[in-house]
Amino acid sequence: MDCLNMSAPLADHRHAAGYEHHGLHEFVEEPLYQRLCRLTARSPAALALHAALPPGPLRPTLWLAALHERVLAGGTARPDALAGWFASVGGPRAVEDPALPAAFEAFVARHAAVLRQHLAQRATQTNEVGRGAVLRPALAEIARRSGRPRLALFDFGASAGLNLNVAHHRAVYTFDDGRPPLAAGPAGAAVPELPCRVHGQPPADSLLGGGWQLATGQGCDLQPVDLHDARARDWLLACLWPRDTLRAERLRRALVVAQAHPPHVTAHADGLTLLERWLDTLPPDVTPVLWHSWVLAYFQPEALRDFRRRAEALVGRRGLWWLSAEDAAHTQALCDLPLPTDAVPGEARAAPASHTFWTLTAPAPQVDDARQVTLLARAHPHGHWLQWLAPAG
Repeated sequence: MDCLNMSAPLADHRHAAGYEHHGLHEFVEEPLYQRLCRLTARSPAALALHAALPPGPLRPTLWLAALHERVLAGGTARPDALAGWFASVGGPRAVEDPALPAAFEAFVARHAAVLRQHLAQRATQTNEVGRGAVLRPALAEIARRSGRPRLALFDFGASAGLNLNVAHHRAVYTFDDGRPPLAAGPAGAAVPELPCRVHGQPPADSLLGGGWQLATGQGCDLQPVDLHDARARDWLLACLWPRDTLRAERLRRALVVAQAHPPHVTAHADGLTLLERWLDTLPPDVTPVLWHSWVLAYFQPEALRDFRRRAEALVGRRGLWWLSAEDAAHTQALCDLPLPTDAVPGEARAAPASHTFWTLTAPAPQVDDARQVTLLARAHPHGHWLQWLAPAG
């Protein structure tokens, strides 16, 4: 058990209990972050940096990204500093190393001003391109069902908009039933590769991505990431987990691809208003698709109900196809479909509470304002695996 500041009463700070919870139950794939959460819960200095934050849900990912950004900025110049535990800069030290609490306290004290600024002004911007391994077959399914292969993709909460380049990324699928691997998308040393293990029996054509073309794309975000800004690109890397070096390499390659194919992302406080204006600009032969992933957790309950009402209205009135990739709780807030409750054998994040559920709301043919909702798939939040659930045909 961490022994740092055990005498500090956890109840004295509104964030301490939340960090205790996350340190015990979250970040199972990043043990360093589990321990840093528990150290934060016991650190008056670290908790004091949160004191000025407005009321709202705890966002430990933002705090951990702030720590990571400072580590990446300093590299390994101080081998005795916190960088010694971060694999992203080659840190070799074990999470159980008893020197970690003191290094953490010294690091927080040294970087307090910048860490406080990050908490006040930054937002987590993961922009996970690995989700493209699930987005690709989902788009193929939309093209198949709509009968129109040319798609127009609107990414709601797009961050830097890197997933708007899904057609320029390469997905590689392996199967749990021993079938040969499949690959979809361009090959090349600078192309991000998205490995994905497939459970179940999805149609091979949908995985190969045949039958669709991304005719145009548009993103919106409250705080879009300016890919011309080196500090903004560094923040994207800081939002990744330190041990996930493959994910960091995917991001670096996606940033290179974005230089050749710049995504179009607009800052807007009301993304659905921007979406409706965008629909007016589209040619009649394209299928418009609204897509969002791990965005709705930032909505207050009333705003979430309003988002659902307005998105459903656009499906019924404007022929929009609505693709949602959210956790179980927010998926159920959007639709009334029963979700699987069993685990996915052999996979990290196998418990259903941590899955991403991909649902598709489609306009019902020849019926005004009607909709059809389908559960397409469930997947790892970063696209490492997927289980296709939509019926064939």
